[in-house]
Amino acid sequence: MKMFRYFFAIFLTLLLGPGVGHLAIRQYKKAIIIILIDFIMTFYFVSTLDSTFINSASYNINFFLELQKTLFANTYYVLGFALILAYALADIVWHAYLEFKNKAK
Repeated sequence: MKMFRYFFAIFLTLLLGPGVGHLAIRQYKKAIIIILIDFIMTFYFVSTLDSTFINSASYNINFFLELQKTLFANTYYVLGFALILAYALADIVWHAYLEFKNKAK
């Protein structure tokens, strides 16, 4: 049953973003820190978008394709988000490894 909690944490992290899976394994401080870092990075990225791009766009598939191009053009945001996601997943796996290693003793 404990192993399910870690699989669920990984699933939540992949589905909802970094930090959410840490809530499932009851690491609340890490979860809040990771979610805040991700929120600050996202807020910074959105604030750097050209406001005329957002205001003049009709919300159809072309808008989202242009937004995707803008997102991936910002290399620092993509790299930062990938690092946070990798850290969150690695930390969950490492925490699971340590817990089951200690139980085996």
